[in-house]
Parts: sequence; structure tokens; C-alpha cells
Amino acid sequence: MSNLWDIIGAMLIGGILLMVTNNVIEHGAREFINHNGDAIVQAELSTMTRIIQSDLRKAGYGIDEADQSTIMQHIDAGHFACLTRPDLEIEVPDTVEYLISLSDSFTIIDASIVFYAVDRIVKKAGEDPQTTRIGNITNTDVFRYLDQSGRETNIPQAVDIVEVTLISINRNIYLDNSILLAVSAIERKKEMKKLAKESYWRQSRVISRNLRR
Repeated sequence: MSNLWDIIGAMLIGGILLMVTNNVIEHGAREFINHNGDAIVQAELSTMTRIIQSDLRKAGYGIDEADQSTIMQHIDAGHFACLTRPDLEIEVPDTVEYLISLSDSFTIIDASIVFYAVDRIVKKAGEDPQTTRIGNITNTDVFRYLDQSGRETNIPQAVDIVEVTLISINRNIYLDNSILLAVSAIERKKEMKKLAKESYWRQSRVISRNLRR
């Protein structure tokens, strides 16, 4: 009889150890997959920032002094456009434009996180506009415009600094029971955001070198 109890006890202990081991392996896999996904999102944000930084550095380049009031063509939180002349041999300047628009959503059961596309549009005289989608983010308030004193402004002629904020998340997250068993869409979204951590980038780019020569 004692041998039977020993076998039952061993099976129980073995089962508990197996459950613990499985939980540890699952946790490790979840952490690895989610961290790897976060790293990919951060790399994508880095690529977007390099492109935007390059365009902001060239804002107003080659524009005649008399036309400087026209450099900033459009200033909005989700829409930015400016003039630049990368080729000084051509009289008509290029327009470089960024447009933030609804892209798609990341949905688990009944909870969604919305993504927005970042489109870069270059307009050259005599050519069709060239549109490139450089990435996806989760915020629409991307651009903020400041004057020389650092105060926010909505007057194109007063803009000396453009502040850019990009936020995105990893949508390829390893699902957790806390998400699947959440009692409501609101709770599910909260749990999603715990796993799908935001990657964040912000920079203020002074463009007065070209705007105020």
C-alpha cells in the first residue's frame, strides 16, 4: 500500500514540476518574442526618424530671401509641407510633404489599437508626385510648430522649430491569458498595451538656418 502512495505522490510532484516547467518555458518564449518584436518596431521608428530628420534639415534650402514667407506650405499636427531646392540649377522648388492618415488596426477579439500611415510625398515641377509610405504609428499629433522663442504657433511665417513625435507598438505580441480572459474590451485593451509596449521618439529640429538666412 505504501508503494502505491509513493507512486501517487511521485506522480503529483512530477505533474506539479511539469506545470511549473511549462509555465517557465512559456514565460521565457513570451518575453523573447515580445522583446524581439519591440526591437523591430524601434528599428522601424529609427528609419522613419532618419528620413524625417533629413527633410527637416533641408527645409527652406535654396529658397530666395524674398520668398521665405512661402517656405512652410502647410502646418498641422498630421500634415506638414515645406519648400526646398536641392538642385539649385532648377528655379522651381520641390515640395516635401508628410501626411498622417488612417491605415489599419490591431485587433484581438473585441479590442483594437488603431494604426496610422506616415506618407512622404515629394512634388517636383513637371513630374507626378512621388508618394512613399515610410511606416506606421499609433499617434496622429505628430508635428508641433514653435517660434524662435519656443512658443507654439500656427502661423507658417513664424515657424522656426518643428517638433516631431512618433509612437508605435509591436502588433505581433505573444498572447497572454490575461488578454484572452479579460471581461471587457476596455480591460482587454489595457492588457494588450501592457504587452504591446509603446516605442517612442521625439525631437525638436531647429530649421531657422534655412528660414532666417
